[in-house]
Amino acid sequence: MDIEQLISEKPLLHSDENGLPVDYSINVQVIKALNGYLKPGMHTLETGSGHSTIVFANNGTHHISISPYADEQLRIKQYLDGKGIGKEAIFLNGSSDQILPNAPEIPEVLDVVLIDGAHRFPFACIDFHYTEQKIPVGGIFILDDVHMPSVRILYQFLMKEKEWELVQKVKNTAFFKRVAITQIYSDWQGQEMNSSFKKLSALKGKISKPIKKLLKR
Repeated sequence: MDIEQLISEKPLLHSDENGLPVDYSINVQVIKALNGYLKPGMHTLETGSGHSTIVFANNGTHHISISPYADEQLRIKQYLDGKGIGKEAIFLNGSSDQILPNAPEIPEVLDVVLIDGAHRFPFACIDFHYTEQKIPVGGIFILDDVHMPSVRILYQFLMKEKEWELVQKVKNTAFFKRVAITQIYSDWQGQEMNSSFKKLSALKGKISKPIKKLLKR
């Protein structure tokens, strides 16, 4: 299926507060960008589901979509079946914080991960925690809605850490590539996001030592 067909058809896959089909699809430019990163045979995963799920399936990836909305998943399956694609797509129904650490269907290596599930804090961070360790060097991590405060904190973290490189930002969606394996050698002290705090703590220590000596006299 040509990706332009999905964009033009714009199927209603989500549900509003009354359970009626509605369009909450990811931005069209993001869909096109995502399409460019995918290749047949890749192992991919997303939290959330929608038009992005169809893009993954259409590219022949071994895809896993995690969502607590069964009606949403059913509509996506029906759309995929109608197009004759996505036979290998796996839909896991439930909350990502429960599924990600426990589901045997999730492989040890994930080539592309899209985080676009629950947006309330700290879900984006939880989703990252359980997936980033499976992303190899060269793998892609995609974070949607980085303008939202509860998600932006993860975006700011990734922008500082040397293991991740921002390769593209489309609207409010950031595409990161893993460029190195995370080395945990000194807990928080080894993270770039804490570098200024670390320097400040060291400076305070240098200043306080002479004062403590004076007080002891």
